[in-house]
Amino acid sequence: HDAILKPRRMDMWAVYYEHQLDFDLTPYARHVDAINFWTWYGQNIGKQNENVKRLHAMPNVKKVVLGLYMWDFGNACPLTPAQMNAQFDNAEKLHDAGLIDAIILLASCLCDRDIEAISVSRRRIAAMR
Repeated sequence: HDAILKPRRMDMWAVYYEHQLDFDLTPYARHVDAINFWTWYGQNIGKQNENVKRLHAMPNVKKVVLGLYMWDFGNACPLTPAQMNAQFDNAEKLHDAGLIDAIILLASCLCDRDIEAISVSRRRIAAMR
């Protein structure tokens, strides 16, 4: 009965954006279980792999979850199909290399809109199963 009543430990995650990479995360990273890393500007998707490696080089970073936006929030416009595919390709490479543990897609508020990045995401998610 003690095992059933024992409270489970809750993981703590922190969100970290590409523009924060020069900010020293070391004092804070030891207090969190995972860093949820996001690329804000569509034109920086090509730097995702390099940026995740920079994040992993910081002391105390244990686990990285890569955020994949389906919208270019930095430029307030849709991501192109090429950009969305590049994010999924980056995620697969980073996962295979052991540099990320999972992905999160955002923004669900767009999923009923006719945006090509949403169609790409649906196809790529279906192919992962």
